[in-house]
Amino acid sequence: MAQFRITCTRQEPVDEPTAKAHLLAVGTGSRPEQLDVIWSIEEVLMAMDKGHQFYTQSKDSGRTATVEKFVCPSCQRTLIRSTPDADPDNNLDNLPRCP
Repeated sequence: MAQFRITCTRQEPVDEPTAKAHLLAVGTGSRPEQLDVIWSIEEVLMAMDKGHQFYTQSKDSGRTATVEKFVCPSCQRTLIRSTPDADPDNNLDNLPRCP
């Protein structure tokens, strides 16, 4: 199975703080500044169901965080999130916005 590095995100609503936003799509690439493919969250979830893995990586420390499924307690939708760790720059909410 393949592994994909998430390098950017698209969130909704864009004018709300990330704590209240939902991810709509993510971009993957082999380097932090690189964007090869934009994936909808539905595409990411289907790929995960097939065994593919997604992760983020800190530009500063190089540490990775696995991306996992979760059910939003507010809207009950299945979404994705990065696993918690001590590196804020590998958190999905803190990645740059995709163009």
